[in-house]
Amino acid sequence: MDSWINTPFEFHFVNLKRQRSQANLPFAISGLTQQGVEHNLENQNNQDATGIIVEENFIAGIVCDGCSGTNNALQDSISNNEVGAKIIVRILTKAIKKAYTEKTLSNGVAFIETVQLQLLSELKNIIDIVCDDNEADTELFIHDFLMTTIYCVVADEEKFLVFYCGDGVVGIDEAIEIKNESGKYLSSNLFKICCPTRFEKVEINEGFKIHYEGKPSEVKSIFIASDGFNEIVSGFKSQLLNFINTERTKNGFFNIKPDFRGKILRDEGISNEIALKNWLKDDASFVLLKKIKQQENIS
Repeated sequence: MDSWINTPFEFHFVNLKRQRSQANLPFAISGLTQQGVEHNLENQNNQDATGIIVEENFIAGIVCDGCSGTNNALQDSISNNEVGAKIIVRILTKAIKKAYTEKTLSNGVAFIETVQLQLLSELKNIIDIVCDDNEADTELFIHDFLMTTIYCVVADEEKFLVFYCGDGVVGIDEAIEIKNESGKYLSSNLFKICCPTRFEKVEINEGFKIHYEGKPSEVKSIFIASDGFNEIVSGFKSQLLNFINTERTKNGFFNIKPDFRGKILRDEGISNEIALKNWLKDDASFVLLKKIKQQENIS
């Protein structure tokens, strides 16, 4: 049996079934996720979450990576941050749509500020429902359920925008970068909002950062991923680029599984790593946005 069967990568989008599959834009989008083998052995859920938005006038992708442990009280257990990762993807799909309607992408800073404010507001509403006035309990709830990294790409005919908070991987064409920003979580702002007494003297000001904004004519592909892809980026970058650079001709959502499995998981070097090192150890998820190759008309 092929060793990659142990880590096959699958679709597991939080929201795609509620979206249209095609867009009137020259972009293709897809993504996959895989539970890390160490998490599987520890009976730990995949804490990554992915989402895709395909609308008539814009397209977007989201990757969130819930943190396994963010508080001393959770040292002897595993956090439930896969819950927050999925909820935050759901909220972000709504926040991105709303921000696009109000701001479009012409001002990237204004766009991400609008998304950030709505996300934090809706997370506070959840905390108000679940928690009482005990700030210590509220703090633990935030640590246990809502700590996740966030990577997003949004595009329309005029502009690409890539923004993030926390660890992860982002690639603009062949420039793939590992972001080492451990401990950076947008949800950390909730401590000041929901636990004002306990965090009165603590400085917290985490926010979305823009990694890239530009015109679609300047870019062929955008790749965002959780830090579970660090091992592939570090050791098998050429194989990853070969996969990313593959031409796409169908716009909107497309099935990327056969191509990813063929170019990445069946690659001899990667397949050997999977077999010999119980690999990939961490949850790994990605979204790939590609500008499609226009079909030539045959007269």
